[in-house]
Amino acid sequence: MDKWPVGILLIGKTGPLPAALHTAFTQEGFSTRAISPGDAVPAADKPWLWVAVAPCPDEAAALRLPTGDSGQRLLLLSSYQVFSGEKSGFYVETDEPDGDSPAARSWQALEQQAQAYAQHCILRTDRLFGPEGSNILTRLLRGVLDTGEVHVTNHLRGCPTAESDIVRVIVAMVQQMACGAQCQGVYHYCSGDITHCSEFAEAVITHARQFQPVPDVKIIAHDSEASGQRSPLLSCQRILDHFGIRRRAWHSSLPGVMRAYFGHKPEAPAGSRPN
Repeated sequence: MDKWPVGILLIGKTGPLPAALHTAFTQEGFSTRAISPGDAVPAADKPWLWVAVAPCPDEAAALRLPTGDSGQRLLLLSSYQVFSGEKSGFYVETDEPDGDSPAARSWQALEQQAQAYAQHCILRTDRLFGPEGSNILTRLLRGVLDTGEVHVTNHLRGCPTAESDIVRVIVAMVQQMACGAQCQGVYHYCSGDITHCSEFAEAVITHARQFQPVPDVKIIAHDSEASGQRSPLLSCQRILDHFGIRRRAWHSSLPGVMRAYFGHKPEAPAGSRPN
């Protein structure tokens, strides 16, 4: 039953994350439609709340928000990549985006589109991982299972965040916005534990061995300082203060993501008996 005063209009290319959001909004009782970049906004019998999603820099560069009234309510999913990583501590929501890479410029331009609407929320997150598509987990597993090698970048740290977790957060924000919460501006959300690439890789490999035999894996480390890569870390205090949303650890999300990736539950160890 459609119980909300607004409908949800998902804007972006098709993919695992938009599909998961569509399912989640529908399950919560929202009338939900999805359009691709460049499509016209469909007519509706209630106001739309726009949710714009571009999971990678290429999609961010291609995404153009529809023309709408300046009072249009909008939530945009953006990225930690708007920042350079030069800051030694955490980036807060009021910090000016200082990234100068092509990815940073794509995200910054998309955020500027959103800022044209007075009632906008921009949600920046860290690296996302899930069981489908191309992301840090699926790319890592392809290396593990196809070649027995994993390439990681030394010194890069961050808070990898499950797609299922960011879906939970977006739905919670939209529910409050739909009920009249006057929250707007920039928010940050990512998982609650900082890790390094090698630690994340080792955790994924350990979980993979619960589903199928995995031989010894060669982890090949590269020097991030030599490559000029940096690791922006996001402060997530404002989303807690305004929406009451608490962070979850990526470790707690990983088992479910791995089950979905392999498509079955782990086999019982040899010699064990079912209960």
